[in-house]
Amino acid sequence: MRESFLYQFDEIWIDCLNGDKNKNGKRTPDGRPDPSIFSTRENPEGIGVGTAIGLCVRQAKPNEVDTTVASPDQPYRAQVRFRHLWGRDKREQLRATAEGDGVQHYEVITPSLPLGLPFMPGQVRADYNQWPILPDLMPHYWQGVKTSRDDFLVDIDLERLKNRMQEYFSDLDDEEMTARYPSIMTPGSRYNARRIRSALRSRGIDHGALVRYQYRPFDMRWVYWEKEGKLLDEKRIEFTKVDLGHTYMLECRAKQAKDNFDRGYITKQLPDNFGNGQSSYFPITCSGDQVASLLSETIDSGSLYNLSELSQRYLADRKLPPDCIFFHAAATLNSPSYRELNADPLRQSWPRIPLPDDAALLLRSVALGRRVAALLDMSSPVPGVTRGSAADPLPDLLSLVGQMKSMTLSGDLNGRVQARWGYRGQNNTCMPGPGDARPRPWTQAEQAAITTAAAAHGITPEQALSLLGTECFDIHLNADTYWTAVPAAVWRFTIGGYQVIKKWLSYREVELLGRPLTTEEMTHIRDIVRRLTVLLLLTPALDDNYQACAAGHGGGRLKSR
Repeated sequence: MRESFLYQFDEIWIDCLNGDKNKNGKRTPDGRPDPSIFSTRENPEGIGVGTAIGLCVRQAKPNEVDTTVASPDQPYRAQVRFRHLWGRDKREQLRATAEGDGVQHYEVITPSLPLGLPFMPGQVRADYNQWPILPDLMPHYWQGVKTSRDDFLVDIDLERLKNRMQEYFSDLDDEEMTARYPSIMTPGSRYNARRIRSALRSRGIDHGALVRYQYRPFDMRWVYWEKEGKLLDEKRIEFTKVDLGHTYMLECRAKQAKDNFDRGYITKQLPDNFGNGQSSYFPITCSGDQVASLLSETIDSGSLYNLSELSQRYLADRKLPPDCIFFHAAATLNSPSYRELNADPLRQSWPRIPLPDDAALLLRSVALGRRVAALLDMSSPVPGVTRGSAADPLPDLLSLVGQMKSMTLSGDLNGRVQARWGYRGQNNTCMPGPGDARPRPWTQAEQAAITTAAAAHGITPEQALSLLGTECFDIHLNADTYWTAVPAAVWRFTIGGYQVIKKWLSYREVELLGRPLTTEEMTHIRDIVRRLTVLLLLTPALDDNYQACAAGHGGGRLKSR
């Protein structure tokens, strides 16, 4: 459609009115309110979606219109001009600039065919489209599991899930099951609840189907992974080809719905589709006759590295080990510069990964990728980050951030989450609440620890504060117990569209969870804070690595889609 517009018209003027609750949260780039253009005193919200005005000008007669199909040698006919309008006074801005030619208010846009001819400005490196897309490097990937019945088939507590499944497979009749657990017995599209239950009961419960489940980033649960029939909406039996619990998988999507790209999570567990779309997972190795033709050499376990022919040629030419592509991709996707400078194409398609000619440069990227993977994978501790020893204690900063404290004189920790982090919505869904996050300045001791941490990462204290935030938060479970000194950037950190710690807490409000947090669960949040603190301090290294790899990409010698 956009291509047709570029040939049918001489000029295209776009007034982007913003006001989108999903993209910008109805906030301007500097944080001021940005309501809909349709907001009124009686209806201050207006509408939820963002809007734009497109003025298309054609001066030629219809029979003079050039309808030539676009090609690299054929320039587009239309000149595209674009501007953003923000804030509460967008109508006044439109009126004030309605007279005159208006040219000075607009930016001239040159739509790019590889990016889908967008009519708005975007950021992308000039050579970005020469890099191979992720599936051209690791050809085997699968979307995450989708149960469509999470409240029955997924649980934070294994015993609670086990008890439900035993009832499901028991002699309880369907009417009693419906009374106790209506969601699992409610028919739906492709889901005949009674017929499915009858077939599964005739076979019996599979205790091996109770497996660890990466429900959300940093949120590990249990799922009953039934591999027969349609008890799960999308069971993804392809993950049987992965050594779950031991094999790294890299999460990504073919398109990023939101403006900020925050993909690249890493897990070893059976993954969910991450709730707000369809995440795909690229394993570092997998097995099975069906995939053998796609993958490279075997390793001791009998698994195969998930490498395309392009990847295999690239690694063989440089005598590099087969796991390099995975960890290099992990380092690249988690570079804030990569995400920011290529924001526009990352919304359009699979991310592209630069492959440097220099083997030493790639090995440095791989080393960073290994650190990123260790920090994001919650299934294994990270020495020097989540745990220390008498001989090698934790750095001062990590020993301070995320610690549990009590406001009572006794110092007893109360694990009941009662700060309105979440509540039960319609259809038994968990809805996020405001919670209780209290900002405060860093103490002198905390600032000194940040200075020491900055030196250890080869950056200045000012850089460290810009990465972590100039303030921190005390995150309260309840009025008495809280995690202290959580860096502001860690508190606001998102993965896959979720504010990680806030999302985790919303599911564990005591009225939803039904019990207080365990000591292990309270420690879990402390460890997330430590991991993300280190990941943020790695930002300069990750960004420098991306820039070096992008500048050193092999150009035309590495062919891709």
